[in-house]
Order: sequence, then structure tokens, then C-alpha cells
Amino acid sequence: MPVRRIIAAVCSAVAASTLSLAAPVPAQAAPHAAGFVVSEGQFNQMFPSRNSFYTYQGLLNALSAYPGFASTGSDSIRKRDAAAFLANVSHETGGLRYTVEQNTANYPTTATRASPTAARRARAPTTGAGRSS
Repeated sequence: MPVRRIIAAVCSAVAASTLSLAAPVPAQAAPHAAGFVVSEGQFNQMFPSRNSFYTYQGLLNALSAYPGFASTGSDSIRKRDAAAFLANVSHETGGLRYTVEQNTANYPTTATRASPTAARRARAPTTGAGRSS
């Protein structure tokens, strides 16, 4: 499914409020297992051809590191946050099919924490003491 169609489907589901809460969520932050705005059934429906590496429980486990994500604010805001996140994840992983970057041609020009200037150095010749011109 093309990325634009996935994003459109997730956004229209949010707009139509079809992404119902898995359980009632108080105004305060709630544990994701009980209060994430996307149920396991909805997750399975959004990503029917996903790699078995990606599971709903894995998503909940990862989200537990960010307790404020999609668990604070109004229902609309929680749904919008979840929709944007899942649309981006879907885009970056080919609908949760890939577990590694597919376009490795970008690796030599991508900055990393270890070398934040790698992209700049790869594009520009150096002049003296390793500085880019």
C-alpha cells in the first residue's frame, strides 16, 4: 500500500474518530497497556503484512519509555499523536516490513551522534586541519 494511502487512511480514521480508546483514559497520563488509543485489532488491521518482528506488545513496551506520548491531552490530541507516529513508522519501515534501512546509499552522508559533521565533510573538500571549506 503506498505511503500516501496509509497516511490518508490513518488520518481519516482519526478525523472520523474510528480510532476508539482501548480503555477509558483519565486526564492524567495512563499506562499504555490500558490506554493507548490504538487497539491491538486496529494495529493488526493497519499493518496486515508486517514483519513478525513488529508486535503490538512490542509497541506498547517501547511506548512505556515515553509515558506522556499519546496518553495526555484530549482524545483528539492523543489520536492525532498516535496517527502521526504510526504513519511515520509505516513510511520508514515499508509498512512494518523492514527492520533495517533499505537505502544504504545514504549512510556515508548521514550525520550520526559519533560524527555529527559526517554529512558536511562528505559534501565538501577539506582545507587544512580537517576543516570544510
